[in-house]
Amino acid sequence: MPEYLGLEQAYQGTDRTATRFAHLWPRIALSDGYLLTLQHVVDSRLAEVNRPRTEPVSGADRLTPAHTIADTTSSGNHYIGATIDWNRAENGYRLPTEAEWEYACRATSTTAFCNGDITNVDCSPLDPNLDQVGWYCGNASSTTHDVGGKAANLWDLNDMHGNLSEWCWDRAGTYGGDVTDPAGPESGSTRVVRGGSWSDEQQARMCRSASRGLVLGVPDTTCNWIGLRLARTVPDSTGSCCVSTGTWTLTTQASCIGAWLAGSVCVPNPCPQPTTGACCALDGACTITEQTACTDPNAWQGQGVACTPDPCAVSGVDDVPLATKLGFRVVPTPFTERTALVFVGPKGTTAELLIFDVSGRRVRSAWRGVLDGRTKKLEWDGRDDGGREVPTWVYFARLRSGSGKVVVKLVRAR
Repeated sequence: MPEYLGLEQAYQGTDRTATRFAHLWPRIALSDGYLLTLQHVVDSRLAEVNRPRTEPVSGADRLTPAHTIADTTSSGNHYIGATIDWNRAENGYRLPTEAEWEYACRATSTTAFCNGDITNVDCSPLDPNLDQVGWYCGNASSTTHDVGGKAANLWDLNDMHGNLSEWCWDRAGTYGGDVTDPAGPESGSTRVVRGGSWSDEQQARMCRSASRGLVLGVPDTTCNWIGLRLARTVPDSTGSCCVSTGTWTLTTQASCIGAWLAGSVCVPNPCPQPTTGACCALDGACTITEQTACTDPNAWQGQGVACTPDPCAVSGVDDVPLATKLGFRVVPTPFTERTALVFVGPKGTTAELLIFDVSGRRVRSAWRGVLDGRTKKLEWDGRDDGGREVPTWVYFARLRSGSGKVVVKLVRAR
């Protein structure tokens, strides 16, 4: 169950001031998985949704609508009044709750912004961290900007800080204490927006992860500084979790670190049995191994292929063609003390290699530089950026560049 610092009830100072009172904030927990669009919904998508329809948007995408609408008043093709109820068990599109929004915005961070603390709370001087991730009065030149123009957070979400404030499901209200899955009061005329915007009235402090914006009136208010992004619930269920060894366990989806087979049962075994054959490594070497241990599917030479003669052999370094796409593997995994990070990518591409724990928190910045089309090999000693040994657990290594990303699971064992 994800949990984070909590929503502020009120805020007037800098985050350094607010931190003094952090122990007084309620702790908010979320029990259901959910999906969130990576960017604001743009005008072209709104125009498509607003055309006359014979079925809800969720139904068109084979989802079950999450809302029931009654007591409607219409003007043309639009509702101007209605009673709307949310069925939390359904998987159709909806607005995120305020708690879901902040959890996604933070992406494991506990600072003012997803990438660090706040330095300057007003429009000027420019706040260096906010300038990297969001458009606001200090850098937006009094207008909106195309989505995705600033850096994404750790979970690849853009524009969570600035550009457009975003409607949340909640009416405005306080949290009386620690709470699970809050969705706001049942009634009230003030609605919550989050994230801050480009507006000259939206200073840096209003773009913080914890900052709450309030708009008086029902959400038929239209303006050029409020937008939205869509969410939908992913109900947990019981099924089969296929791990890299080809074994399976009957568990819940939230507990599965591996390949999830929704609705499957463990008899018969739904996970494919491993096969033994040749795996062509990025550096040209060939090993006899199980197919599930060959981390690059393009390197698998097939069951029954032997390493003599070596099907991956090359005549020399100069004859190795330069890579045209990202490739990445970790050997060995599981590991106890050290493991090798072997990667390759197109020449001239800037890339970074980061290691995260299962919560998405960055553990180690392993490498950043320009790829040259040839294989690179780094050694990770199982320590974080502070030099501390990481515990026995599951981790994820991500190689990302402008041409894409590759994520590989690795396990530290004892």
